[in-house]
Amino acid sequence: GLGSKHILFLIDGERIAGENGGNIDYSRINLYNIDHIEIVKGASSALYGSQAMGGVINIITRKAKKKFEASAGIRYAGRNQQNYKDTPKDHSQYKYRIHLDKPNLNTNLSLGLNLGKFTMNTDVLYKSFDGYQLFDKKPLVKYFPAYNTTITEELSKTPTSISGYEDVQVAHKMDYRFSKRLKVQLKGSYYMLNKYDFQADNIFEKSEDYTYGGSIDYTISDKSSLVASVHTDHYNRYDKYELKSGRRLEYKNNIIQPRIVYSTTALDKQTITGGLEYYRESLFSDKFETGVKENKSQWYATAFLQDDWSINKQFSVIAGLRCDYHEKYGTNLTPKASVMYKIFPFTVRFNYARGYRSPSIKELYMNWDHLGMFWIYGNSKLKPETNNYISLSGEYVNSWINISANVYSNWFRNKIEGMWSNDQTELHYVNIGKSRLAGVETMCKIQINRHINVHGAYNYLYTSKDADGVRLSSSSPHSGNIRAEYNTRIPRYATVVNLSGNIMGKKKFDVLDELEIDGKKVEAYYQAKVNPYCLWDLTVSQYIMQNLRITAGITNLFDYTSDRVTFNTSTSPGRNYFIACNYTL
Repeated sequence: GLGSKHILFLIDGERIAGENGGNIDYSRINLYNIDHIEIVKGASSALYGSQAMGGVINIITRKAKKKFEASAGIRYAGRNQQNYKDTPKDHSQYKYRIHLDKPNLNTNLSLGLNLGKFTMNTDVLYKSFDGYQLFDKKPLVKYFPAYNTTITEELSKTPTSISGYEDVQVAHKMDYRFSKRLKVQLKGSYYMLNKYDFQADNIFEKSEDYTYGGSIDYTISDKSSLVASVHTDHYNRYDKYELKSGRRLEYKNNIIQPRIVYSTTALDKQTITGGLEYYRESLFSDKFETGVKENKSQWYATAFLQDDWSINKQFSVIAGLRCDYHEKYGTNLTPKASVMYKIFPFTVRFNYARGYRSPSIKELYMNWDHLGMFWIYGNSKLKPETNNYISLSGEYVNSWINISANVYSNWFRNKIEGMWSNDQTELHYVNIGKSRLAGVETMCKIQINRHINVHGAYNYLYTSKDADGVRLSSSSPHSGNIRAEYNTRIPRYATVVNLSGNIMGKKKFDVLDELEIDGKKVEAYYQAKVNPYCLWDLTVSQYIMQNLRITAGITNLFDYTSDRVTFNTSTSPGRNYFIACNYTL
């Protein structure tokens, strides 16, 4: 029930710099280099950051298992939109135009070594994306219940622009085991993103990111180990000139996070993990005061302890405590507890956690005009938000079916929300005294026969109104997904067909605006509505000799586009086609 700013994204356990609109830069995630993904729902882990009130998504990258490994792939999709055709090279906007019509192309290369004591992985990825624009098909209709007034605006002729881009990233990590007790890891990465907007000013946004760090893993005894690590991430954003050399620094986000973790199984059936970490973030930007570039920073230190106790084969308990000290907000304690009872094929879990999130630098200090479209106003008087989270889940598993359900509730105090006003041209960060989120998540996987399996999930979300009876959350109460897969299961020449749908239910929320009543302007809320929609994808993959995989597919199979394009609707340009080829050695 929570958005991206409440979810902690990690790559190999490390944070990601370069926040943009409450999100990380998702282009930095190399989908071709993922070994597995760890997901912790809710604020129920003491081992991860206290900022993770909604959950943790930890992406674990691959590690070489053979002496030598290599893989390469390419994916090409049709254009999203042809913006310009046959622009001559001597045209004053030539570079601007060709940048907006980049091909939808992904290429990747991975190399790995595993020589026993020494392992190494190097990954290279290039992507480009075709920019496009979307136009509203229907006008905005505003209903103000407090005044029983409906206003229908003129159909907007201003498009919503989805920028094109190209990016390159290189990541390298290596491990060396000096002895049975001592292992060292070093890693680093470089990432470059060019984002091509629809402003014909011969300037585009260029981002560069550097990460580096390492860890020392020391085995104290057969039952105890100590890991010390440090991670740094430097994300810079520039205005880059297309017709002349040079660039101008506009944004710089730096993080550094040293950590030390001790783990022991000295107590019978118990794994105890404790640690210390320090986190410092700085942000250099002109978004704190118009025309002035400033540097803001904040830091906090954390101690954490968690006990994972397997009482018997059926019953286990996890209890933990985090203690955070923030330079501005002082000390905060967040306890966590989880109980699991298992009698095959049934599993039942109960979780309780207290979450905590201090305001981000942007939420505290931002004062920024976004391209003349809207203003974002920070609030230096914001308080940290806290929540109490509980969940109860059950799971049934056998050889052909897996059914699970999770019921949860979140009670918030001082929840930080962005409140839109003045016809969605101003966003103000405010604390909401008390609010509640609750929901039900269900999932079912069925193996119909050797060749066909079906996956489905449904989510229901309840969000409370604030003290004034206003609903600010723009999350849909109903959402879900479904996937059907057919697999020939022919050795070395398997064919896999996937049909998947992502379903988003109707949304209703309140937006603050100005309304003229009897010749006077008054502030009032109107009810914003977003119609439900479903996006379907179809893919067919052919495996040849286990080394080669050829995939063809259709995205947005039924060519859905939104009648009105906002932050809360689909921004799909419509149906598209792709073909991909991957070879593994």
